[in-house]
Amino acid sequence: MSTLAKEVADELQNSGIKDIGIVSSYTLPSTGGIADKQNNILVTEVTTVPNEYGSNQFTQTDETIELNIYYGTQKTVPIDTFERSIVSFFTQKNWSLLPYGGHYKDPTTKQLCIDFQFRRRKTWKFKD
Repeated sequence: MSTLAKEVADELQNSGIKDIGIVSSYTLPSTGGIADKQNNILVTEVTTVPNEYGSNQFTQTDETIELNIYYGTQKTVPIDTFERSIVSFFTQKNWSLLPYGGHYKDPTTKQLCIDFQFRRRKTWKFKD
């Protein structure tokens, strides 16, 4: 069974965006507390909210995912360029970027991090 987070992680891993390391859903492999050399991304689902109904069932949902980006120690692309590539990838797939906070340091790995949330509207096509 595939989940939304798994599908998004697989698409992002195969996107060809420069400097992406591991992209995983729900959990990242442990690096033993040592900051990784690559930019790793954790994808999780935030909400799926029905928003339109017809014939006693919902016909559309708003899906929200979150990306936790952990910047590696050996980046070849500037952080702002990398972030624009991520946002562009999702925008082209009809996701909207939600407001987000700034960069912070992960208390465990001491890596620079940022969290993005994206939302899209999905129309359900039910068979009769």
